[in-house]
Amino acid sequence: MADTQWAHNAQGAQLESLMETMRAEIAAQPPVEGSYAPRRGDFCIAKFADGEWYRARLEKVESPSKVHVFYIDYGNSATPPADAQLVRLRVPL
Repeated sequence: MADTQWAHNAQGAQLESLMETMRAEIAAQPPVEGSYAPRRGDFCIAKFADGEWYRARLEKVESPSKVHVFYIDYGNSATPPADAQLVRLRVPL
């Protein structure tokens, strides 16, 4: 049982480290409005209702200001706030 718990914690720690790196990069180089045209199936970084950035996949694009995303690390779907910008996901994030 201890090995299973350790593996879960290691994955959680790795994910948290990845998120911190990703958010620091976005803070250092904020997205430029209009620089990314979202398309269904794209992987991106999107804000959630809590105001934080998370990795996501675009499920549906109704308009440039209304998209539906699936947050790939947490398994939930949402429509980010209309004023939230999306950032194209770069490898290796």
